[in-house]
Amino acid sequence: MKKILLAIIMTCCCIGLVTAQGQSDGVNKPLRKSGENPVYNDPARSIEVTIGQEFFIELEANATTGYQWQLTKPLNSSIIELLSTEYRVSENALAGSGGKEIWKFRAIDQGKTIISMKYIRSWEKDVPPAKNVQFRVVIHH
Repeated sequence: MKKILLAIIMTCCCIGLVTAQGQSDGVNKPLRKSGENPVYNDPARSIEVTIGQEFFIELEANATTGYQWQLTKPLNSSIIELLSTEYRVSENALAGSGGKEIWKFRAIDQGKTIISMKYIRSWEKDVPPAKNVQFRVVIHH
């Protein structure tokens, strides 16, 4: 009886997770739009954009700790370019509170690439990053 009850509970949990996530196709849905440009923050899903389109990647950060996001390796400059980076303090603006780093990119040509980033203190040598993320980007015509 316990095994049956456990199986029912696990099935319900799995159904709940699938329902909560929706029928995902692995494409990163924009968090919101900044003007006409989509903003993404989920590295687990691909970003799909068109040639010439600008888009943002928004990452949690806290400049007061000395940490900042950096590219782990250079971008594939034949298909994507970095336009700007910006740190924004959170709205509550309490001393020591975190914010977000916002990275703006433009898709230049059709193809696929990875944007690899690490969260580090630039002066710390031989210290592993506090966080690593990779965003898969697919650029269509």
